[in-house]
Amino acid sequence: MKKSICFSIFLLFFIVQTSYSQGFPYHLYAPRTFAELNKIDAREKVRITDTVSLLLGDEPYYSAVRLEFTGKSRDLSVKKLSHYKYWVAAMEVGDSKRAIDILSVIEKEFLFRECGKDYWITVQTTAADDFRKELKDGDMITLYLMKAGGIETSGELEHMYLTNSFRVYQ
Repeated sequence: MKKSICFSIFLLFFIVQTSYSQGFPYHLYAPRTFAELNKIDAREKVRITDTVSLLLGDEPYYSAVRLEFTGKSRDLSVKKLSHYKYWVAAMEVGDSKRAIDILSVIEKEFLFRECGKDYWITVQTTAADDFRKELKDGDMITLYLMKAGGIETSGELEHMYLTNSFRVYQ
């Protein structure tokens, strides 16, 4: 897989960026819908078992997506955490210590809704902590996220995204 030094620098910057730090580069995130994002396939498929493959790509497709917050959350599944561990290693993001640091800021996923369809999206811990303080069920928000490939199990693809920041509509 073609690896990009630029991608690694961006990934490190965005993953460890806190949700409200000054200078967050909102202008780098293109307005998109999940319907659009889900049509973009990762370039490389890595077979893990006979029924499971990971999809990886070196383009993060930084996106600003308008969604409805449902208020529901859950711990990151073992399957998704395993994907992120492999993804960080495959993208050669930092050294092994940095990879562990990056993985430590993604522990939860939240349920969002777009046009009647539900999506479980991984959210950085700093943003997740702010969700509880600032959001209520039904709030419309913009998530600033990046595409992190996907997991294909028995022919079904589950797209993976990492949320870096958010804004609430007033």
